[in-house]
Amino acid sequence: MSDIVVFVRNKARFGDQIVAFPALYQVKKLWPDKRVRVVSRFDVEAFYTQLPWVDQFVRAEAFGDQVKALPPRASASLTLHHSSERFALINLLRRPKLRLGFSNRRLGDCVWTHSHAKDIREYIGLANLRLLSTLQEHDPEAIARQCFVEIGRPCAGKVQPADIVLIPGGGAGQFKRWSLDHYV
Repeated sequence: MSDIVVFVRNKARFGDQIVAFPALYQVKKLWPDKRVRVVSRFDVEAFYTQLPWVDQFVRAEAFGDQVKALPPRASASLTLHHSSERFALINLLRRPKLRLGFSNRRLGDCVWTHSHAKDIREYIGLANLRLLSTLQEHDPEAIARQCFVEIGRPCAGKVQPADIVLIPGGGAGQFKRWSLDHYV
């Protein structure tokens, strides 16, 4: 069984991990018989190993370790970085059959077999799912809902249902001041 390797964003913040969850959920739906390996430079293993659709976490700080994290016979690589040439180079060196990444008018754009043009004004969680939709069409909202229902399933019956869910803003900069449609 070949791996599906997902390079998550190189951020150690909580929100940067949460936005990857629906994409990882969709990866496992696309390849239910493959091992999903998540790779990060940071010690964020606890975020990912609790997810039922992540089989392995690899912390790879150095470039060489990141290359090694993508096995030569991997079925696919999903790069959730939208501003780094590093991951295009890793995919060029290892050449998995499917290489999914963001195109943003950089030299490495030619490496991807499937890509989505990343606009900084686009919510990163939605962009991640749109990248995966270049491989197989899906409804991003439905995938996100299914993902978080699955995460919450072990708590069913233990926590009272809520009618209101608050999503506090985070980060800095005017681009974080989104209207409601960016969160939905």
